[in-house]
Amino acid sequence: MENANLADPYTCTVRIMAPKGKSKVLCKIILPLTKWIDPSFQILQVSEGSHINTEKLTCNDENSDDEILQTPALSIMMFLSESGAVTYEELKAVLKKRPWKLHHKMELKSKISPDRTIGCQEFYGLADDMPLWSVCPIHCGNEHLRFLLHVRKFKEMVEFYRIITNAEMESSKPGFCIFPMYTQPGLDCQLALKYSKHIDPVPIENVILVFKVQSLKSIKASVPCVITKLDDITYNVCDPDGNKIQLKTDPVTQKPTSPGLSTMSAVKNILEGL
Repeated sequence: MENANLADPYTCTVRIMAPKGKSKVLCKIILPLTKWIDPSFQILQVSEGSHINTEKLTCNDENSDDEILQTPALSIMMFLSESGAVTYEELKAVLKKRPWKLHHKMELKSKISPDRTIGCQEFYGLADDMPLWSVCPIHCGNEHLRFLLHVRKFKEMVEFYRIITNAEMESSKPGFCIFPMYTQPGLDCQLALKYSKHIDPVPIENVILVFKVQSLKSIKASVPCVITKLDDITYNVCDPDGNKIQLKTDPVTQKPTSPGLSTMSAVKNILEGL
């Protein structure tokens, strides 16, 4: 069955809570990374919270195979082409500058020859209770905005998000899956779950994943967790790993105010207007 949510770019969004009085500062820091796709902060929203952890980022410079890496559960990943108005190299250069700090690196192994390293993903951050960010190159196909959750309870998390997203997962290897959230020519938005015995993911208090849902009744019947009502259309819940998420219902189907999100073919005009 086709998922109608694939036509709505705001089916899955992320709300990042900054310390009081610091939301504009945080927006200024992350805008160079997000303006290619979300210059008005509708997908990656920034608000202010009253009790925000401002501890510095704990970095992991080197991690051997037998060590456990503790990391914020959520990472925001951007897969960009190496040519165009905004490129992988340009955004990678942003993460190399202060105040961004390298948190850890992950080697990518070949499916055919598991001992062969074919690439490396670098994850950067600002503080321990903020999501990590990563920019990765792609050589063909659509560019991606991916919300990656490192998980502890993989099977339970897959079933939970299958129900929440009303989407079928796509999986290319054990311990990893993708839920497509939105697609348009040249761009995909994705939610991904990844399990690794070498990673200890920590839920982030300052970040909430927000999902538009079509039927709260079916979710209540299928999800074994407490759902707390905030108002007529907003509900709070935690996933099996303890990550905070928010569900939003709307009796009226909302259409995006624009034909879609920015892509590389349109981003030049956006950047010139900033």
